[in-house]
Order: sequence, then structure tokens, then C-alpha cells
Amino acid sequence: MTKRDATAYDIMLITMAGLAAGSLMVMNTASLIDGDTAWHVAAGQWIIKHGRVPTTDPFSFTAHGRAWTTQEWLTEVAMYLAYRAAGWSGVMILYAGALAATFGLLAGYLRSWVTPPKALVLLMLCAVGIQQSLLARPHVFGWIFLTLWLINLMRAVDNRKSPPLWLALLMVVWANVHASSIFGLLLIGPFALEGVIRTKGGQRRSISLKWVAFIILCGAAAIMTPSGYQTILYPFQVAGMSSLKFINDWQPTKFGQITSFEIVLMSGLFFCLYKPVQVPWIRLIVLLGVLHMALSQWRHQAIFSIIATIILAAPMAKAYSGADQQRFKLKEQIASHAREFVPIFLVVFALFGGVIALALTMQKTRLNTFNTPLNAISAIPAALRSKPVFNEWSFGGSLILEGIPVYIDGRNDMYGDAHATNYVAIFGGDRARWEAAQKKWNIAWTILPPDGAITKIIDADPQWRRIYADDHAVIHVSRERTAGLDLTLSGAHPAAVGQVHPVGQEQVRKP
Repeated sequence: MTKRDATAYDIMLITMAGLAAGSLMVMNTASLIDGDTAWHVAAGQWIIKHGRVPTTDPFSFTAHGRAWTTQEWLTEVAMYLAYRAAGWSGVMILYAGALAATFGLLAGYLRSWVTPPKALVLLMLCAVGIQQSLLARPHVFGWIFLTLWLINLMRAVDNRKSPPLWLALLMVVWANVHASSIFGLLLIGPFALEGVIRTKGGQRRSISLKWVAFIILCGAAAIMTPSGYQTILYPFQVAGMSSLKFINDWQPTKFGQITSFEIVLMSGLFFCLYKPVQVPWIRLIVLLGVLHMALSQWRHQAIFSIIATIILAAPMAKAYSGADQQRFKLKEQIASHAREFVPIFLVVFALFGGVIALALTMQKTRLNTFNTPLNAISAIPAALRSKPVFNEWSFGGSLILEGIPVYIDGRNDMYGDAHATNYVAIFGGDRARWEAAQKKWNIAWTILPPDGAITKIIDADPQWRRIYADDHAVIHVSRERTAGLDLTLSGAHPAAVGQVHPVGQEQVRKP
């Protein structure tokens, strides 16, 4: 095979990897059922409408006016614009593109080290490792930046150079896209140390100064956000919250049964132990540190999978193929044969168009599920929508998208530990706290899962009555606080007739 043939093969591998990843996102209908997806869209709508990023909470009645600045405002604007353009199909196309970009970058880096079969194996393992996090939420965009960032840090070290300064510009965007930008800052330290250690004595001072300048520049870039220096402190503040134990994706990774992450770990151990895969000690420490995070909270499994794929590429190439340097620079080969690859690019664009068509066909609306009880929400009487509600935690985002002020939603950092802990106690059936909440917030109605402990308590209370129930949600109203209101149900959710659900108008009510 000639170098030109190899380059054509590489381009096909990279583009097909991206298309496969994008298609996987589009076909994963469950990626829209997370409750937080809806409030991210609503936040984007608020920003577009007001021409600024909010500094106080506009969405709840229990924390209305409390200091809050969304950390993912840039992604939320993109989400809302995609939603406005093509409904939930637009959101899915947006995230399909993000996942395609991530895997295209990974495929390009892997192919510069390992043979196509080995690259495919690593890509498949990475896909398995991130599958639990395939949700239409801003962290998926963070994967693009993490991939590009780590690849360029490692290339700088391998080439005995300092990182390119354009990474600082990348950091500015990353910090406004998702709070995972803190990973980028934390990764600089170990790779700067490795870069200095691997530099010959006479040049060590010069490279050290360049790395220090890069660290300062990236630190400055990371605070160029509406939150300023809080952008750097925010992830640590969230990580220290005691109420995280109530949130599923902050739970430790469990091994009571075979999971996708266990498959990734076992496969990785097999390939690394079958042949002596030697990882430089600093990179090994980075890998073990991220593994600790993934075991501590399963939300970090995707971060581990991406970082492990990049860090292990070169050591595995050396162990399995004896290669101790990159095959060739793909970018240069593509540039030198650009015209000859036009047919390939045309095929890729046609396939990408097919993925978009698939998204437009499949994702007319979100699914009515235990996290997103859309049928129940669409049935809420108009007279109740401005009244104080006690809602299930994950229902909050969908209610916000409807313009309904909520008791709680996924913005745990804004509500604080005390509010979240009190909510969990009420949801678990604490009658005294429930009665106190009713008095404090003048709760007029509830929307809760049918099998919840608090639901059963409300069912038995003569002061409350059901007006709606299905498999995913029950709506109760207070007889006293809704007396005289028209409680006629609003009707079927648009999903029943295949329409796109519109964003509700903003309705904010102070308690």
C-alpha cells in the first residue's frame, strides 16, 4: 500500500468513526430523557431573550433572585438556537456533531500511532466507556475540548516543545462551554513537569519558562467568563457539597453486576498485561488519578475513557507493533493530496446528510418517561402553572421549559445542601417537613412519581386530591389553595400528535 493509499484509508477511518459516533447519538433516543436537558434549553432561551447571562435565578420560586450564573451559557445558547430551528431534532443534530467531532479527533490521533484494527478496538472501547454519559447535556461538548487539549499537550512534550499558544484561546471557549475546563488546567501541571524532565539540561530553563508562561496564560483565559475567577472555584465547590450523595451520576461506580465500564476496565487490563505496555510514570499517575475519579463518581467514566484512549495509544503501539514514533503527520498528507480526496469528502458529506435526515425523522419530541413525564406536564391546568408546586427533582427541568416556576431542579449548586437535603427528606415521606414546606411556600399543587412515599401520604390526606395520574406522574392539588380555580386538564401532550413542543413563556413568581 502506498502512502497515498494509506492516507485515503486514514481519511475514511476518521470520517467513518465520526459518522458512526454521530449516528449513535442520533439513534440513542434515551439521550433526551435527562431532566436537566430541558432547563439548559430554557437557559439558552433566557440568554437570547435578555441579551445577557443571568446573574440571579429566574426559574424557581424557592430560590428566586438568589445569585446564580450558568457555567455552560455558550452551549445553552447553541442548544436553544438548535431547538428553535428544528425542535428536539435540532438538539440531537447538535450533539451528534459534538460526538462526531470527538471521535474524529480520537481516530485521527490513534491512526497516527496504531494500525486500523487496533485503532478500531480502542475507539470501540472508548465508545463503550462513554455510553452511560450519552445525554444531550453540555458535558458532551467538553469532550471535544478535552480531546484536542490532551492531544496537543502530549505532542508538545513528545516534540520537546511548549504547547501552542492557541490552546489559550481554546481555553477561553472551553471555560464558557462547560466546567470540565478545570481538567484542562489540572492536566497542564503533570505534562509541564514531564516536558521539563525530558528536556536536555541546556534547554531546561528555557522550556520551563515557556511552560510557566503557558500556565499563566491559560489561567487568565479560564476566568474570561461571566463568573470570573469563580469558574475555577466552581467545580471544587460542587465537589464538596454533601447533597451530591442524592444524585445518581455522583454515585460511586458499582460492580455488583457487569457494566459497560467494567468491560472497558477488564479489556484494558487484558491488552496491557498480555504484552508489557509501558506507560511513562507521569502519564501513569494521571491515568490512575482519573481512574480514581471514575470509581468515586461514575459521571467521570467518560473522562477516564477518553484520557485513557489518548494516553495508551503510543505505549500500545510500541508494545504491539514496535513503533516508537508516529507513522506520519496526516494533516500534511491530506494537504498535499487535497484534490484527490474530493470524492471521499463528497461521500462523507452525503452520509452526514443522511445522519441529519435520520435525526429529523426520529427525534420529533422527547420520550414520555419517569424523568420527563411530558404527558402529565402538558395536562397541567393553566390556572396552576403560576402557583407554587412541589415537584420531583428530575421533573424540574421540563417544568422550567414550560415556564413553570419550580421547587427544585438539577441546579443543586444554586439551591444548596440544606434545600436539597430537606427535599429528599420530604420526598422520602417526612410528614413534618412536608407540612412545614406547605406553610412556608404556600404549596398549591404537586407533580410526583406515582410510587413515591410522599405521594402516598398526599393520597391519604383529605386536604388534597388527585386530578391526573399516569404511569410516570401524579398531580395533586390542595383543596384549600386551589378553591375556585378552573382545574380543567390542558389535554394530551403534543407527542401524541407528533408535534414539536414549544418553549413556554417565562413566568416568575416570588414566594
